[in-house]
Amino acid sequence: MNKIIMMIVLLVVSIQAGKNVKPAVSDVLPVSFASPFYIGAGLSYSWVSRDCPCAGAIRLKDSRFGPILRLGWDYNDYLGIEVRGIYTGANSVFSAVKHYGLYLKPQYSITDDINLYGLIGYGKSEVDYTNGIKSSVTDYTGFNYGIGIEYDIFNEKDNNGTIITESPWSIWADYQNLMSGEGLFNTDANVLHTGIRYTF
Repeated sequence: MNKIIMMIVLLVVSIQAGKNVKPAVSDVLPVSFASPFYIGAGLSYSWVSRDCPCAGAIRLKDSRFGPILRLGWDYNDYLGIEVRGIYTGANSVFSAVKHYGLYLKPQYSITDDINLYGLIGYGKSEVDYTNGIKSSVTDYTGFNYGIGIEYDIFNEKDNNGTIITESPWSIWADYQNLMSGEGLFNTDANVLHTGIRYTF
């Protein structure tokens, strides 16, 4: 309940900030890709650990690669909404990770090219363990969070470094926590992502 209250407070504060603060770059961009909708795709790297269903305090660990897809809308310069889906572990040797979720995306541009953002939302995650003999699945549906950075590429600038034409392309990297201590064997799942984004 406290996490839900925090999310609501953050949303209200962010929206109010967006109404009261004028974007700094709007006065210096004669040409801009103003539409706030974007799509992103990239590579995910998951690492998973859980208690071993055997004697002793042993943690089983695994890591996998897979794709990620992002679809989002930037409400203003300070707040966005994003849907993302993740799948790692296509061969399902030990732990395949599946996830999809909906996120608030508070963000802040530290330069004209670099944007920092957070992810606060609700998602469904599944870790599927397979060892060739028997398997088990840990499901978690609930609060998720993350943090990341985006860097605009191909912006056209004048001799003073001021952007005169803003490119729709950017590269990005972020971290997500999908679950912590869930299920019978206290499963943890975390993911790193990197990829490219296009703003329409």
